[in-house]
Amino acid sequence: MNSLVIALNVLKRLSKQTTLIVFLLVFPLIAATLGMIMGAQPEVLEVGIVLDSTITDVYEAFLPLEEYNFVPVTSEELTAGIADDTLAMGIKATSDGDYIYEIVSKSGGDAVNSLKNQLLYFNENGSVYSITNHDSSRASTMAIGMYLLFMIMFVGNCSLILLDDRRERTYMRLFCLPISTVTIVAGYMIALFIAGTLQIVWFLFLLTIVLKVDLAVSLITLLLLLTAFLITTIGLAIGLTSLIISKEKYNVALPVIALFTTFLSGSLIPIDIFGQGIKYISYLVPQRWVVNAMELIRAGGDFNTILPHIGVLLLFALVFFTFGTKVLNKETL
Repeated sequence: MNSLVIALNVLKRLSKQTTLIVFLLVFPLIAATLGMIMGAQPEVLEVGIVLDSTITDVYEAFLPLEEYNFVPVTSEELTAGIADDTLAMGIKATSDGDYIYEIVSKSGGDAVNSLKNQLLYFNENGSVYSITNHDSSRASTMAIGMYLLFMIMFVGNCSLILLDDRRERTYMRLFCLPISTVTIVAGYMIALFIAGTLQIVWFLFLLTIVLKVDLAVSLITLLLLLTAFLITTIGLAIGLTSLIISKEKYNVALPVIALFTTFLSGSLIPIDIFGQGIKYISYLVPQRWVVNAMELIRAGGDFNTILPHIGVLLLFALVFFTFGTKVLNKETL
């Protein structure tokens, strides 16, 4: 009961801080918008192709590519389509030197150069490659990774109220009451949990209802993952505020930790491009377990598959909470 009273008081004070309200509303909007942009389907280009015995293999090989819609046409239809912009470009056979394919377009550009390089690659290797490599599930992972960064920043900035209370001796006066350190810290934790939950709900609303981003995982699963990470983030914030008593130093340490751990998580940059040592270190980062859980779900796993990952996140939280509670005692005031 005492913890709830403390939590309500903290929430009331947080609601009066305009900066935190802006962080609450704007951070999720930025992450969700980035997810929408990264997950947007690329523009499909209409490409006319004049079929004959020397170019049929090109049509069959390039037909599965997502970036093009190949349309069989005659030479006359190709010319007319390029002229009236119904076709972005066209391909036809040519006997000009060693290059047996000719690309027809109105003005050239990057799209023409890309298609030319793809045709050259096909002519030399007998296979094709895509220039989009579009993966909406990867885009959702990047959006979640960005949001995890913002969650740490938001919860961390909310935790500054604990530093303010220590500096102004408000926290010390709580010990005049017949309540324990755990009860006091629990009050702050409940307040941070409510604030963080509001941000999660707002983020998921923007992501799924407003912007309609493909999550690649179920909404309930993602909610549970984010909630587990929120608990871990609160533990991290409590631990930092117990370790760093200077507000200025805390404001420097928080973004550094948030950026460094997000970088190691593999959400923004695939972890596979790093060395084996970095991969092992990344498992010491809570965000890594969220990313791994999403990858397992995308690979066909169910909720039971990611239960160990949620357990690891809660174990991180337990370690942070234990450290913070032990340090935030009367001797540190």
